[in-house]
Amino acid sequence: GVAVAIVTTLLLTPRPPVPDAVLAQVPLEEPLANTMPGMGVVHAQFEPFHGVVPLLTDLDGGPCLVLTSNTNVTYGMFGGSCTGPGLQPVADIRLWEGMAAPPEILELLRDERVVRFTLVGDTVEVTRSALREE
Repeated sequence: GVAVAIVTTLLLTPRPPVPDAVLAQVPLEEPLANTMPGMGVVHAQFEPFHGVVPLLTDLDGGPCLVLTSNTNVTYGMFGGSCTGPGLQPVADIRLWEGMAAPPEILELLRDERVVRFTLVGDTVEVTRSALREE
């Protein structure tokens, strides 16, 4: 009875995907100064992932995860998400027709359905979702 229920629950409980990469914080680069237009103060910058640079900002007291192509924001933002205090922001990006982005980012997204960036403590976890199920 009880042992079967516990085993069944463990087998049927979905597990979070293992991240494809974990990005560490790096020193803020000068072009960012300390602000990102419309997204509050920039608190942290993370390692780039295939040309995507995650930034931690704040807006209205909650953390925001903003995705841009580089630190001078040539192509603007690709995605972003703000949450309330105590929650971890998640930002997804996907390729769309006419997307203006550096070749490195277009190449990353060409073979993926979604690339998810999740703030976890002092790092950003990256999880890629394949275009087709294997």
